[in-house]
Amino acid sequence: EDLGARRDRDRLEAGWHPTSGLPPLEYIEQRAVSAAFLEYVTEMSLTDAMRRNATEKHEAQPYLTARDVHELLVVEKTKEQMCRYVELPEIHGSKDADGRPHICTAQYFFSYSWDSPWESIVSALVLHSTRQVAMGKQPPYYWIDIFAVNQHTSLPPWECRSGLTDCP
Repeated sequence: EDLGARRDRDRLEAGWHPTSGLPPLEYIEQRAVSAAFLEYVTEMSLTDAMRRNATEKHEAQPYLTARDVHELLVVEKTKEQMCRYVELPEIHGSKDADGRPHICTAQYFFSYSWDSPWESIVSALVLHSTRQVAMGKQPPYYWIDIFAVNQHTSLPPWECRSGLTDCP
């Protein structure tokens, strides 16, 4: 039994449930986030103090990077519960202004550099989502590692139902 599965079993046996009674995000592709979620996280969770800390740390780049968001937000917020960011009770089950869940099944995998400006990442995905809606599609969900994967364990307790297999 891997560490993640053992942790999850122990938490459930102890009566602790990270999703406030909502179904667990059992499969990795269920842990995708919307562009609205990224805007929400950027606006509501990234404090001025975090931004100042990141700016002081990187004198040559006066902006927050994805690495900063990982260190200052994701790891910090999830360290007590040792869970994925999308499993935090205040996140899992949250909705945007139109009532759409912030977390859902992925349509896109998003790859990026951890040294990219965070605002550029958010802007790119908001633009993509806006274009999808303009074409008559639903706003898409993006699988982003720092939100979908537990940042405190090295063993990946995931299973993909969409047919992906391990490389030989």
